[in-house]
Amino acid sequence: MPSLIDDPWVAAQWDDRLDIAPGPAGCIALLSLAGDIDALTLPLLCTALVTALGRRPAHLVVDLPEIRYCGVRGFVLLAATARASAAIGIGYAVSGVGSHLERAARRIWSDQRLACYPTAAAAFAAIAEQPFTTLSTELP
Repeated sequence: MPSLIDDPWVAAQWDDRLDIAPGPAGCIALLSLAGDIDALTLPLLCTALVTALGRRPAHLVVDLPEIRYCGVRGFVLLAATARASAAIGIGYAVSGVGSHLERAARRIWSDQRLACYPTAAAAFAAIAEQPFTTLSTELP
């Protein structure tokens, strides 16, 4: 059975949900997520992230304010995406980590330098202010 990551139909669905906006430092892709990130939805998240990186934006912002639950593997995948995007020259940020997820995120991302903003608008503003540098700040 093929995985969801390799399924072109699933990838096309995520491609349609990606918002791409021009910015001073190149295109910014916004991936807004909602619901739960758990063992059942992790392959879908992986496909969404691969699809977003495949579009080769200058920056990728993953927006999480509508996430109710995120398991450890979800946080690990988001951190791995930061490393993968840096390796291919794409800026990466996470926005909207709610207070119910913040403690877990801080523990899991403690050794990561991950750009994290309260809202997608704040991430876009930070990207616009620093067009030629990679954004990297500690999780609050």
